[in-house]
Amino acid sequence: LITINDANKGRMMINKIENGNRVIVIYRLNGCIHCENLMRTLHELFFNKPEYENMCNIYDIEYNNFDLIERRFVENIHAFPHILSYVNNQIAKEFTEPRTPENIGKFIESTSKSSSKSSSKSSSKSRVIKRIKKYSSQK
Repeated sequence: LITINDANKGRMMINKIENGNRVIVIYRLNGCIHCENLMRTLHELFFNKPEYENMCNIYDIEYNNFDLIERRFVENIHAFPHILSYVNNQIAKEFTEPRTPENIGKFIESTSKSSSKSSSKSSSKSRVIKRIKKYSSQK
C-alpha cells in the first residue's frame, strides 16, 4: 500500500496506470469513519495474508492530496471511501461490496487476474500470427 503524499508518488501512480499496470486506488477522506474502518480492514488483510499486498499496485490518496495527481483521476470522486481498479489504462471496476477482508481480497484478486487475462490473450494472438506467418512462408 503506497500512500500518495507527494507529487513524485502521484506521478508514479499515474505512470503505472498509463503503462497498463494493474492498479487499485483508494480515495479517502481524513476523519471519515468509513475510510478509517476501511484502512483498518486493509491492514488486517495484509497482516493475515501478505500476498494480497503484492498482487497489484495499491495506492491510497487522501482528499487533501488530490492536487498531487491529475484532475482526471479525481474529478468524479464525490463519496468516500471510493475504490477503483485500473487495468490497461482505464477504469476496470468500482468496488461496491461490503468492505470485509474477504471481499477486498476478492477485488484485489480480480484486478490481478483481469490484467493477466488480457496479456494471455495478446500472447495467444501473437502465437496465432506466428503460425500464420510460418504457414504462409511454407507455401
